[in-house]
Amino acid sequence: MTAGLASLDDLRRAYRATQTIDLGPEPASTIGSPPRWTPAVGERVLLVCGCGGASGATTIALALATASGRARVVETCGATESGLGYAAAAELGVANRGWLRGSRESVVVERRADSLGAPDRVPSPTDSDVPLTVVDSSWDLGGVLASPGWLGQLAREASPVVLVARATVPGLRRLASAVELVGEPRTIAVTVGPKRWPRPVEQSATPAVRSLREAGRVVTVPELASLALSGLTPDALPQAILRPARTLLNLLEGRLP
Repeated sequence: MTAGLASLDDLRRAYRATQTIDLGPEPASTIGSPPRWTPAVGERVLLVCGCGGASGATTIALALATASGRARVVETCGATESGLGYAAAAELGVANRGWLRGSRESVVVERRADSLGAPDRVPSPTDSDVPLTVVDSSWDLGGVLASPGWLGQLAREASPVVLVARATVPGLRRLASAVELVGEPRTIAVTVGPKRWPRPVEQSATPAVRSLREAGRVVTVPELASLALSGLTPDALPQAILRPARTLLNLLEGRLP
């Protein structure tokens, strides 16, 4: 055998040895109690949940914060899934607990710099003096509701919860499942797409979704090709998005704690 080269048996023994190595305690970020959060006195909190990927929840969250005036958006997904990465007009640096902060007019946006593994690992938001915090959650709603962290507590206790879905057959099916999880009394829904649902979409609506619509608790937001192409940028949101956001705020008025 050539000197300096390991035999196949040597490699096998080395591999087996690595399976029994004690790597020591878990990193601090994976141990301990899930983060908790208590909003500031007078700080109202609104939870916006997307029903499936690319539902438009981040756009709706930002539109609500913009329409309300002085507010912030806390985006809870990991960095690789962020919709706010290029939305700030000015970057404000890294705040406590690793949140990246930016601003656009009177709205503060906070997003993560890392990729998170589960809803219960989302760090608690920073302290803030804004009157309204809009929490944007794109995590699976069932997983969020089961989470012991602050985001799970918010999902279980917040009323109302804004559910965002696309105006498609799969989108309305996901919306119906989300309404069942959250409970119809706590739900206000947003559908992204045409105001008049196509017949297949209309027929796919469950009784709970129809009940929300008949009660005026479903707001329609148009899907804009320009926004779909560019994503959220420092540019002002179109009035076609802000108008229904104001309607949504009117529905929420008096419902937020």
